[in-house]
Amino acid sequence: MVHTPDTARGSIGESRRPRARPLAWHLVLLCLVLGVPILTLAAALAYRYVSTERARLEAIGLQTARNVASVLHLELTELTDMAKVLARSAAVVSGDPNRIADRAQEVRQIGVALMVYDRNGHPLPGAYQSADETSDLVPDQALLQATRPVVSD
Repeated sequence: MVHTPDTARGSIGESRRPRARPLAWHLVLLCLVLGVPILTLAAALAYRYVSTERARLEAIGLQTARNVASVLHLELTELTDMAKVLARSAAVVSGDPNRIADRAQEVRQIGVALMVYDRNGHPLPGAYQSADETSDLVPDQALLQATRPVVSD
């Protein structure tokens, strides 16, 4: 009998079986088949959550900025209106420094920092709280040259 590669391992009718893959290979494949869809779903859900949360935080930030702007606008409008009313008051129009100082004191009690200057740029007596407050404040030259009461920042 002649031995050929097909008959060397067994009987003539037996075919050669492919080598079986190791168990570890099958376990890795099972983990991939089960794990990849789960990880893909988790990544999609995380992306959706982060997008929704970012949009929510942006909306909260925008609303907060609008609220702050509105409050600041109201406060600045109140201060400007108050200064305009004070500038047009009878005390300022008459030029009586004592009445002006009294009106300035009333405004300061509300919590508004107010300085009143004469035409020469000097603070009116009693129209400020202390010498420290007036040491570095100098009125603008345009304010000094104005012919009527002016409100400045």
